Amino acid sequence: MPIDLREFAQPQTTALLAIEVQQGVIGEYTPAPLSALRDAAASRGLVAQLSKLLKAARKAGVHVFHCPAGARPDGLGSMMNTRLAQALKKSGRRGMVVGSPESANLPGLEPEQGDFVIWRTHGMTAFHDSSLDSICRNMGIRTIIPTGVSINVAITGATIEAVNRAYRVVIPTDCVVGFPPEYGDMVLKHALVGLAVLSTAPELAAAWGVDWSAL
Repeated sequence: MPIDLREFAQPQTTALLAIEVQQGVIGEYTPAPLSALRDAAASRGLVAQLSKLLKAARKAGVHVFHCPAGARPDGLGSMMNTRLAQALKKSGRRGMVVGSPESANLPGLEPEQGDFVIWRTHGMTAFHDSSLDSICRNMGIRTIIPTGVSINVAITGATIEAVNRAYRVVIPTDCVVGFPPEYGDMVLKHALVGLAVLSTAPELAAAWGVDWSAL
């Protein structure tokens, strides 16, 4: 049965998550282990598309949450129990120290007044060990829109965690990316489609009554 996005993603009960769209993940300071993800994001025009979706969301009154990864300057408490974390450390990455150039969002994706910024200092996904769920529940949020990177881990994880917490999920497929890009497409088509409504940024803007071409 077709989904009515106007009802499914009503602005007052919807939260858009911008996940790890940071300089040290897909930007100027991307370390070698994440270079394929940075290149995938560039090839799909992720930043430009997400920047427009953020504008549409704010214009419509959708609640915008930035979900960056961060760390202490000394690295204490950061997880080292994954191959990815070990590869990043071996690459000489200085870490995503909160307030550093590496931790900053890419131009066009910066937090604005009224947005929420929910730092994650441990774990691999936005809901884990953060205040995201509590804040969303306090605000009466029913629908989560995960955007950013990556489909390989964070987007998939956020979708599963949101569903486990009884939220509904809409994924704008043109505002998420995995690597290789074709793998991300396969995960959306054959896995996440069973958990979330797959849509696009222009379709969401239209559901919110926002003219995409004017953004």
